[in-house]
Amino acid sequence: MVRSVSIARDSISRFRATSAPDDRNVSEGKKYLALSLGPFGATLKPTQEFHGCYHPPYGPRKYVQDGDNLNSFGHNRELEQDATDALTQFHLNRLTVFSKDTKTWDAIDCIAFETIPLRREVRAIRKAMVCLEETVLGPEGKRGKPWWISCVFPQGESPEEAFPGGPKVQIDGLLEACFSRDDTCAWPIPSAFGINCTALRYMPSLVAEVRRYLKDFKLKSENLPWLVLYPNGNHVFDEAKQEWIKDGGKESWAEAFSETVSRILLQEVEGQALGGVIVGGCCKTKPSDIAALRQLAFEV
Repeated sequence: MVRSVSIARDSISRFRATSAPDDRNVSEGKKYLALSLGPFGATLKPTQEFHGCYHPPYGPRKYVQDGDNLNSFGHNRELEQDATDALTQFHLNRLTVFSKDTKTWDAIDCIAFETIPLRREVRAIRKAMVCLEETVLGPEGKRGKPWWISCVFPQGESPEEAFPGGPKVQIDGLLEACFSRDDTCAWPIPSAFGINCTALRYMPSLVAEVRRYLKDFKLKSENLPWLVLYPNGNHVFDEAKQEWIKDGGKESWAEAFSETVSRILLQEVEGQALGGVIVGGCCKTKPSDIAALRQLAFEV
């Protein structure tokens, strides 16, 4: 796994070496390397980023192709805690691999936990970051990294059920799992909250909920969480056909997304809720989409 980090760092070096000195892409600021870590569900077959059906002890039941599926423990706090502990260990094991290798750890600028479908996995990640500090970083005198948790919202809501057979968890539930802190929970809060692998059409309403929540979340202005947005391209995945289908009108992906970003920035002028905004693309976005988005971002 650590080889992926050195490959990425070498790619940045080659990009700088082969670009023209006056290339704005090179001259404008540092290029950051984010360590991307997906959910436990990404290790399963079929993958479970969009269903969150994890087998015990990580969840109540494994995913079945034909039949009822379950991703909530309901009111069984004991099993919920056992699953959280198992997920904590899963994420801690991966973090330890990267942090134990000093050269690799030094090359990483930030950590992106991506496509997280469940509240208990969000809490497990926070707990894993505490454990990493206690077991590796602190004892070895290594510095921590900025990190974010990015969640996935198929159909504009979490795949997690509030209780078995109940309604889906909304974005405020994931935000609460990310940022709640009281006398019984000293887990760190992430540097940013993200939304990824989600259709662009859901972004405006989801972002509005994020800003509403964070405006009510009492933090000093210099510590305001950032918002990281990287929606899918103009395609949706048809699970029955197992293929991507074009979704959206004639407006380009970059144009539509830049309108959302513009609204965020205008709202921030009226009342700051975010430390900053990072934008990009997820599934079915092309290099040309990102280039167009970047160009439009300079015009915002």
